[in-house]
Amino acid sequence: MMKRTLSWALVLAMALALSGCLPKENEPSFEPDDPVVETVPHPTLPLPQNPQASDVLRVATRGDVDLNPLWPKHYATASLLRLVHLPLFDLDYDGHIVPVLVRHVQMSSDERQYTIVLKDDIEFHNGRAITAEDALASLKTYMRIRLAVDFDLSEEEDQETPVETLSFKGVHSAVLTHQYRSLSNIKTIESRGAHEVIITLEAPDPDLVRLLIIPVLPADEVNTRSLNPLTGSGSWQIASSSIIGISLVRLETGGHVRRIEASAYSSILEASRAFDAGDIDLLLMDEEETTLYADRSRIRKQRFDDDGYISLVFPYPSIDNRDLLLYAIESDPGVDFVAAPMSRLSYPVLPTDVRLIGARIRSLKTDAPEGITEEIKDEAGKPEASDRRPFRLIVPELGTPNRLIDKIEAALARVDRQLIVEHVSVDEWQRVLNRRDYDAALILDESISYLDPVDYLEGLYDVGLWNWRDFIDPDDQEILVAARRKMDPESRIQKPTPAEYAEAIYRVFEKTPAIGLAATSVMVWYSDNIEGTMSGTRYSPYEGVEDLQIWRR
Repeated sequence: MMKRTLSWALVLAMALALSGCLPKENEPSFEPDDPVVETVPHPTLPLPQNPQASDVLRVATRGDVDLNPLWPKHYATASLLRLVHLPLFDLDYDGHIVPVLVRHVQMSSDERQYTIVLKDDIEFHNGRAITAEDALASLKTYMRIRLAVDFDLSEEEDQETPVETLSFKGVHSAVLTHQYRSLSNIKTIESRGAHEVIITLEAPDPDLVRLLIIPVLPADEVNTRSLNPLTGSGSWQIASSSIIGISLVRLETGGHVRRIEASAYSSILEASRAFDAGDIDLLLMDEEETTLYADRSRIRKQRFDDDGYISLVFPYPSIDNRDLLLYAIESDPGVDFVAAPMSRLSYPVLPTDVRLIGARIRSLKTDAPEGITEEIKDEAGKPEASDRRPFRLIVPELGTPNRLIDKIEAALARVDRQLIVEHVSVDEWQRVLNRRDYDAALILDESISYLDPVDYLEGLYDVGLWNWRDFIDPDDQEILVAARRKMDPESRIQKPTPAEYAEAIYRVFEKTPAIGLAATSVMVWYSDNIEGTMSGTRYSPYEGVEDLQIWRR
């Protein structure tokens, strides 16, 4: 028995001794002198070795049919052309009007005539000086394209301009309708000497300059519509162009990026796939594209709130429907996200607007209207079918923000109303709007210039929805009009303080049959090849593009 015990002890001792010679695969060690071995996973492709700096930036356009900036373009294409062609005026980061080709502007005492004096030291890329004839031809062509106005017709020929004949993007916009009507107030455009343009108006307008953000081309090229490069005047020049894209080169010294290669894609889907595949370095999107792709993660993004504004307008005097929906929206705990992925905006002025610095506009609030019945939910938490009163909403057939409409539907369900959506075509929009047999209309606004409450209110009047001048206190009208002129640095009118402006906006929109919903935005995607961020704005997103650092692997 003793021998058997000793033999088992000997076997156990030998096993322990042998185990000390085996590797301890999963046993952690806490000895400080043990070496630390870093485990490097094997990549599918070899790790990049010594990335090289590049002076070429690859971007995307959307395949426009010509390169003339006076004609409407996709935002991505138009933004590139802004690098090539200088405008009469531009807007800075704060929305102030900035003269570019203009030395100064003189307005007559009756506010019916503008004398625009051009700078005499700016040339086109071919070395020829920019003259009043070039500005005159560009203005006339812009007016003819946008408004069907031809200033070269004889006096006997009809020059009336029905705004509803516009067929490009923006036809549903009340703001744009008003701004185009303001431009159609121009009676004559003439040149005087080499550097003066004289604009005469039918009716007084002290704010015309904000609408003259128009590129200037050589007079003999304003009607050219092809993919051949036109003569520019900016810091970039089109070196080559074709149906598959354009190539821009930088003329000024300094900066890392010296060339921009822009490939044409037929859709944002194709462009985003090219970005994912690494074929382009930077992808610029317009408002509709931004809404579709805002939620993509793991991509470095830059967003600019732009001059687009989405609101609901109610046929006056049915202010009760406005209060009903306002209550439903504002009583939602997630009210700040009702416009997601867009930014919530209750008034047609951006919170970053320089006119509001240091002031905040109060939110519109309303008590629960009488007779409100909260929605009834089933055991699964879903709204039960009921005899809800219908709420009829008309929306544009093009560019409809469906996610936002879903939020409106949910808000109405909370007050026991059933949303009925009617999609209206471009051709029928104004007629249906004037019919006024709906509960609300979804208005998709955009602007030539900065977003402004007066342009919005005047737009409601121009499309036949509401005349704010009949209902708003004259003092508040004066404050809003004066604030619009504040964006013109040459205006000498007394400007309201930010606090006065904020309170006037609140009082005005407390009486306006409308609910502000969202500010649209544009977006830039940066690939991991790019170091740095552009310093531009919605109006000129490619500003500072030359300072980006591009790396190639």
